[in-house]
Amino acid sequence: MALGQLPISAAAQRARTTRAPREIVQDLLKDTMWIDTPAPPIDSVAPDVIAEPLDLNGDGVPELEVLAVDHLCHSPSNCPVWIYRRAGARYERLLDAGNIAMLKAQQSFTHGYRDIMTTRYGGIMNSGLTLYKFDGREYRQSACFSERDYFYDRHRVLRELKKPRITRVLCEPDA
Repeated sequence: MALGQLPISAAAQRARTTRAPREIVQDLLKDTMWIDTPAPPIDSVAPDVIAEPLDLNGDGVPELEVLAVDHLCHSPSNCPVWIYRRAGARYERLLDAGNIAMLKAQQSFTHGYRDIMTTRYGGIMNSGLTLYKFDGREYRQSACFSERDYFYDRHRVLRELKKPRITRVLCEPDA
């Protein structure tokens, strides 16, 4: 689901989603941590890098949530996601969220930008949550959590918790 939105029809969602600008795809191809090395030609990658507009700082000019999809995403649930903003005639990367399942804007702001919570699925038992805050130039990890939805009872039967159990954990270092 798009950042900070309620569910909408698939047709409406496709209307909001476009191919990422070529400049962003070129920037992403410089960083081969997320894609096969050597990087494939831009024309083979571009169709599978999409962008959704979102306004994180309330200025009416949308930033872009950029997602790798289809053959660029090698997971059924967690895919590479970035946030870019327009800076004059070019784009600046504000966040490399890594392989995540979801990105959600928070109600809180830091340095004029909404804080962001990402979810990374880790299997049926738990998910990893990361809170990012804007430092004036880019988003940085602020806090990390583990979210458990299920547990094994004393008979080793898998049970769903009535309310997810969220525990603060140490963050992995930013890359």
